[in-house]
Parts: sequence; structure tokens; C-alpha cells
Amino acid sequence: MSLRDDEVGETIHNTMDSSSANADSSVDCHALPCDKARNDSLDSTQPLESTFAYKAPDDYKFHCFGKRVFSETIIDRGSNTRCTFFDEAWNPLEVKITYDFAQRAIEKPSVLPLMLEISRRFFDDLGYLRCDFYLQGNTILHIGELTFTPGGGVLPISPREFDGTLGELWEIH
Repeated sequence: MSLRDDEVGETIHNTMDSSSANADSSVDCHALPCDKARNDSLDSTQPLESTFAYKAPDDYKFHCFGKRVFSETIIDRGSNTRCTFFDEAWNPLEVKITYDFAQRAIEKPSVLPLMLEISRRFFDDLGYLRCDFYLQGNTILHIGELTFTPGGGVLPISPREFDGTLGELWEIH
């Protein structure tokens, strides 16, 4: 499916505009404790997301290697966090990096082609890039992070053979 340049550009523009209002938008709120010095009413060990009354959106992370893209979908963050890897056709893969496998099927988002296209546009001619999205229903809420080294590049991948598979796809430019 080929998407119009204006559709991709508008989605990128809208999600980036909403994140530019927050100078710390690239900070992973799930990993940082709240700053007690700024708000004494919060427990400083409490993750920021748990201070809100709503469920954190599912996190769609697209790992771009040349022409191949794998997605990692993290669900139920903050309660029983699970993850499933998918190929581009949304076939689940038996791969684990940080979280255990999701115990329920994860529905294929209708905006998957758009997320793949945006990831490829950001990736362009790099050796590797991970592009993260947050969805609400089937609307892209936010492009969360673009990174060349998720987890500092040291997170263990299981099965170990998949680490080699990904390494073979990585073309150094």
C-alpha cells in the first residue's frame, strides 16, 4: 500500500507538534520516578504513568533494518506488561527482549501501513532505527521516540539466534 506524501507528512507534523510542547517528550516516563522536589504529594518511587487515572496506551516499536521491519508491541504497561514481536505481515514471532510474551492476541492496527511508511521515511538510509508510536484506538497519538540504540544496545534477545538474524540485516553505512 502506497500512502500519499501529504498523508504521511501530516501525521508526522501533527504528532511532532503535540510532543514539542513538552521539552522532555523524549524522556521515557515509564523508567523515571516522579520528582518529589517538584510535587511533594507524589511518592517519589511511583512511576509517572501510575499517577493518572487512565491506562497507558499500547506501545508500538518498529525496528527498521534496510528493507525489513519488525514491530514490537508492548501492552498493559504498569500492571502485567507483556510484549509480542511481529513481522511486517503481523505474524507473531517467538522473540523476547525485555518482557514476557503477551498471553492474548494483539489486534493488528488498521494504521499499520501508515506506521510502517512513517518508520521507513525516518529510517531512510540509516543502518538501523527504532521508531515508537502510541495509538488511541486506530489513531496515532504520538511518535514517542526515534533511537539508534534501544536499551543501550545491550538488552539480551531470546532466542539467541534471533540476535544473529537481526545483526545480519544491519548494513553499516
